[in-house]
Amino acid sequence: MLEVTRGVGIRKILTFSIYEGMFGQLKNRLGMTLGRISPLLCVQQTKMGL
Repeated sequence: MLEVTRGVGIRKILTFSIYEGMFGQLKNRLGMTLGRISPLLCVQQTKMGL
């Protein structure tokens, strides 16, 4: 029984770490795209305001 529960625990940790990595990459990509877009939006707003 201990070996079975240990295997399940390791599997849960592995899947959790994989999902954490995927979500981390998505957050980084979103942050990078927002970081690139926001200066462009600021420039467009200043041009429109003038």
